[in-house]
Amino acid sequence: METSSGTTKSRILDAAQTLLSSHGYESSTIDDIITAAGVTKGAFYHYFKSKENLCEVVIEQTHAAYQTLVESLPTDAQPIERLRAMLEILGNLNASGQWVHCRLMLRLLAEPHSESPNIQHKLTAFWDWYKGFYLDLITQCHQAGQLSGKSEPRQQTQFLLAMLAGMCLMSQFDPAATPPLTENIDQIINAL
Repeated sequence: METSSGTTKSRILDAAQTLLSSHGYESSTIDDIITAAGVTKGAFYHYFKSKENLCEVVIEQTHAAYQTLVESLPTDAQPIERLRAMLEILGNLNASGQWVHCRLMLRLLAEPHSESPNIQHKLTAFWDWYKGFYLDLITQCHQAGQLSGKSEPRQQTQFLLAMLAGMCLMSQFDPAATPPLTENIDQIINAL
């Protein structure tokens, strides 16, 4: 059972995730976050030193959530099936409306954070890990003869990440015309 202080911190983090994923870092203020969380400014500062500190925690939690997804993939499956499983999991999570992590990280990665080197460092660490996960998996698919030799694994990784980012962005501004990722997994894998 969560204590009320745990609930307060969770409400702040949830509100921050939602606002940061919708409006980005620069456009989300502490006042916006505390209003959305339904807490006082004092409660905010009890748990977080600043908006930058809050964003760092949100990034860490999001990174951990992605790592948990990767760890949930069947280790005994063929590489192509692990790739398919990851895309299916992401597709289902995004379609649920409860998972804002893809949109959150895209928005944060697209913003400059030169004034916040800690945020930039955490985002770079996440991106390097995320890109590396797909590069390793696509390389394994190549080695197992499960992907065509049309392109090198690095190019295929860039293509896959661009497709995922594009679908995530399109679902925000034209949801009716954007089919769910789960309907496009075969096309994406075949295009690799």
